[in-house]
Amino acid sequence: MDHVTPELLLSRRHFMTSSASGLGALALASLLAEDGRAGSPPPSNGLTTAPSLSPPHHPATAKAGIFVFLAGGPSQVDLWDPKPLLAKHEGETLPDSVVKGRRFAFIGQKAKLKASPYRFRKHGRCGMDFSEHLPHLATCAGDLTMIRSMRTDTFNHLPGHLLMNTGSLRFGNPGVGAWVLYGLGSESSNLPGYVVLTSAGTVRGGGANWSNGFLPPRFQGVRLNNQGDPVLNLSSPPGVTPAVQRTSLDALEHS
Repeated sequence: MDHVTPELLLSRRHFMTSSASGLGALALASLLAEDGRAGSPPPSNGLTTAPSLSPPHHPATAKAGIFVFLAGGPSQVDLWDPKPLLAKHEGETLPDSVVKGRRFAFIGQKAKLKASPYRFRKHGRCGMDFSEHLPHLATCAGDLTMIRSMRTDTFNHLPGHLLMNTGSLRFGNPGVGAWVLYGLGSESSNLPGYVVLTSAGTVRGGGANWSNGFLPPRFQGVRLNNQGDPVLNLSSPPGVTPAVQRTSLDALEHS
């Protein structure tokens, strides 16, 4: 017995013709929502969010955010986190209370303690600690918030990078930039609201560090390259001349 009914034998052209009004209505509703003529009004800070998102509980005061992640940068012990107790016990073997029952990446049970060789001073009215390596940053102590209470048991680079950028040791979660874009929205509907700059190569985990995760794709970070095309796929592949590309676009326009 043939269970295929006539309704299931629609061609793609017939489907597009019969559903054009419905698809057009969806597109029109989306455009009107972006213009503030339908749905929720735009946020009071002048930024635009996705039509399907609810406004935040409190009006956003910031319009942008910059997150600098120094993968492989100098140790905080040499920059802004002095360890007086470490200096006191320099040269001694790690005590059992530190190493017993715990895993470390590159140190053994008999490793020796070593303090930072650099001098530290307190700066600003708050008395923030900076080493001699940061004399200019130290002048801004009154404008900075220093957090030295963060810790983790993760000792390998890849899960550490993911944890710092997404808050999780596993792949598939939104990066900090994706959450900022989700909460603040974007000033433009035609340009990416979240861009990523990398200096030398990339970090462990690559795009997972600036992924949209389970958020909609529009919150994915757009990586800007420092060599070649600034954004991937802007240039035609080898062998595709402007004339060939124009012919393809004309064919699509008249199909």
